[in-house]
Amino acid sequence: MDYYRRYIGDYRRDTATLTLLEHAAYTLLLDEYYAQDGVLPLPPSQLCILCRANSKIERDTVLQIAQRFL
Repeated sequence: MDYYRRYIGDYRRDTATLTLLEHAAYTLLLDEYYAQDGVLPLPPSQLCILCRANSKIERDTVLQIAQRFL
């Protein structure tokens, strides 16, 4: 899928408490999810690679967002 609708009100409601880093991780995971027609790799290490999460805090954030929203 090359395009998906993003409803700003829904996004804001569901992510109001996220930090900037958490928003970045969530957005990258959403983009990949829709680009792959609703499929994300299951191994956490693959999610971190998709989000270009290199530091421990970045990897921890990706995993936290994946647990919360996936």
